[in-house]
Amino acid sequence: MKFTKDEAYKELVAKMTAKGEKLNLSQRSINEQVEHLYSLLVGEETELADFIEKVLPFVKTSDANVRNDVSQGIKDYRTK
Repeated sequence: MKFTKDEAYKELVAKMTAKGEKLNLSQRSINEQVEHLYSLLVGEETELADFIEKVLPFVKTSDANVRNDVSQGIKDYRTK
């Protein structure tokens, strides 16, 4: 393990907000995903960039799902 979970969290957030995007996932949600995926994917020789490349699609999907749920909730509220 050549990196910590905290470094992985920071790198994920940096990648996901590189163009000024706003995150919909909380810090806790991202950290929990990192923790679970870390234990599954990280070995002695795993590099941070490799880990980020593998988990970024999962975290992006979760972020998009939260965004969609919030948007749908607002839309439903406005129509009622």
